Amino acid sequence: RTDVTVTINALPAAPTAISPSYCQDVTAPALTATGTNLLWYTTATGGTGSTTAPTPNTTIAGATDYYVSQNNGCEGPRTDVTVTINALPAAPTAVSPTYCQDATAPALTATGTSLLWYTTATGGTGSATAPTPSTVAPGSTDYYVSQNNGCESQRTEITVTVNAQPAAPTAVSPSYCQNVTATALSATGTNLTWYSIAVGGTGSPTAPTPSTAIPGATDYYVSQNNGCESSRTDVTVTINPQPTAPSAISPTYCQDGTASALSATGTNLAWYAVPTGGTAQTTAPTPSTTTMGTTDYYVSQNNGCESPRTEVTVTITAQPAAPTAISPSYCQNTSATALTASGTNLAWYTVATGGTAQTIAPTPSTMTTGVTEYYVSQTNGCESPRTEVTVTVNAQPNAPTAISPTYCQNAPANPLTATGTNLAWYTVASGGNAETTPPTPSTEIAGTTDYYVSQNNGCESPRTEVVVTIVSNPTADFTWTNACADSTVSINATITATSYTWDFNNASVQTGSGAGPYQLSWNAQGNYTVTLTAINGTCQSQVSHDITVYAPPTVGISPVGSIPCDGGPISLNAYGAQAYTWSPSAGLSDAYVGDPTATIHGDVVYTVIGTDYHGCSASAQVTLQLSNACLGYYVPSGFTPNGDGENDIFKVLTADIPQSFHLTIFDRYGSKVFESADINLGWDGTLSGHPAPIGAYVYFLEVRTSAGISFHKKGTVALIR
Repeated sequence: RTDVTVTINALPAAPTAISPSYCQDVTAPALTATGTNLLWYTTATGGTGSTTAPTPNTTIAGATDYYVSQNNGCEGPRTDVTVTINALPAAPTAVSPTYCQDATAPALTATGTSLLWYTTATGGTGSATAPTPSTVAPGSTDYYVSQNNGCESQRTEITVTVNAQPAAPTAVSPSYCQNVTATALSATGTNLTWYSIAVGGTGSPTAPTPSTAIPGATDYYVSQNNGCESSRTDVTVTINPQPTAPSAISPTYCQDGTASALSATGTNLAWYAVPTGGTAQTTAPTPSTTTMGTTDYYVSQNNGCESPRTEVTVTITAQPAAPTAISPSYCQNTSATALTASGTNLAWYTVATGGTAQTIAPTPSTMTTGVTEYYVSQTNGCESPRTEVTVTVNAQPNAPTAISPTYCQNAPANPLTATGTNLAWYTVASGGNAETTPPTPSTEIAGTTDYYVSQNNGCESPRTEVVVTIVSNPTADFTWTNACADSTVSINATITATSYTWDFNNASVQTGSGAGPYQLSWNAQGNYTVTLTAINGTCQSQVSHDITVYAPPTVGISPVGSIPCDGGPISLNAYGAQAYTWSPSAGLSDAYVGDPTATIHGDVVYTVIGTDYHGCSASAQVTLQLSNACLGYYVPSGFTPNGDGENDIFKVLTADIPQSFHLTIFDRYGSKVFESADINLGWDGTLSGHPAPIGAYVYFLEVRTSAGISFHKKGTVALIR
């Protein structure tokens, strides 16, 4: 037998699922359940299962059952899933409001539950707070509202209309004169409303009639209404007080005089010929002065209201006769007097008619030749005709021509001359007494004197200045120093002149010009005449002096006796002059006598200059050398290696013949510049064949004399060039 085993598998449990609810017409998702290998059915039993979860239809309100099972090889029981479609509530009801521009609008309202407000027909986010419309701009704005009972209804459209505010009415602010009858106010607009205040208050459709009892200004206000009220127009009613009568002066005119238009002080003047009534003229009348007498005029002023009239009386009086006057003549540039005329209260003019009167008589100008007209009238309250006064200015002749002469002091002078007619001579530039005889200048005193001359052809010309110059004569003279042949003489003028001329009598001029000093010389003794001519302009003087040129003295020095050894004295004796000067003065007992005593320590040359009584000088020289017979050793303090044959070699001087001798010379830096073991050999001031620098050098001397005595000596020697 075959074994057949029957296995009975347990059914799986029914899956778990939630029954959903949806609002009508919303989009529903596919149903869901918790289980494995789900199968979906539309019936509780039977039918064909679907592995795809159904998506509920929400178009119709009500409940629909779906069923779901799970399968693990065996299908389990089905779970009932009931889908509920809730019906939408009706859209809320609402009224679309209308507002006037800039009016205050309340929040929108609608009838419904759990209202939501939108600014778009669909979409957007709803607000539970009702919006408050803006009324700033005219036009329409759409809002939307829905209600909600768990499902949101369709949206109700609310259109908010903002009507434009009409323009303020136009009106004219009237002015009235005080106490006149005023008419009711008026304005241009529709459905006018009148107020007594700018804002608020209660309006009236009846236009007010202003009171004119009190002057001042009163404001009224008016608006118009086309369903919306406009802003208010301010209508200012001005009540003007009646002005006072203008002030005016009643003028008086002379007969046939020029009258000006009448004048009064006021505003918007109106002129009348009668005290009441009549026709007003805005142009002031100009009175006629033809007939003597009086005429009345009337004037009022108007500031919108006319004042009482002021009376203006015009009086016309008789004219006096013209004054009498003489027309004068003047010479050009003379002093004129003020014009004169016979009359009362004279008035002077520069024109025949019109112009400005001057009460002071004019003084004519005589600067320009020709004829000038002046006019004069008199007045006794009225001005007379004008009398013409003709002023004639005759041409002044030109000033005469003249030459200003120059004379040397004390020279003869001639009478002054000038070219012209009827000459008049003066000693002052203006004023003074005229002389017809030309003056003859005095030449006694140097300097300048001014004379003046004019000519006259009926009018005197300007004066010509004639300057007479007296030039002082220079007094020539000069000084000079002592003159010696072949020596310089200094000559110098002792006066000041414009120029100088010298005659030095063949002297050799070295330097000098003008007044000097001049440095010059003559090469031989004798008397020489020097002449100086001093010149000032055309005036001059001359002087000559004899200058004696002396021969120089013959100066000599008497022969010197035996020459001593180092430090020994010797007498010198100069001759041929009266005063002596010796050089160098070192070693001399007196350098300013003829016979000094010299004490020498080496070879030296003395020069003596001898001067005689005339100041002439000459010189002589003597050379002194130490005697070779002396056995001492003399070291000079300096030498001058300049190649002149004198003192060119630095060496030790002695008449001794030493047993040994050594001389070493060093510069200031310690460098050896010379060395010798020969008493007769000295340093010529060179280094390597080139001149050594000037300055001090140090020497070291080591000697053993012929007598066998040794000594050392150290010192400095100056190299001088």
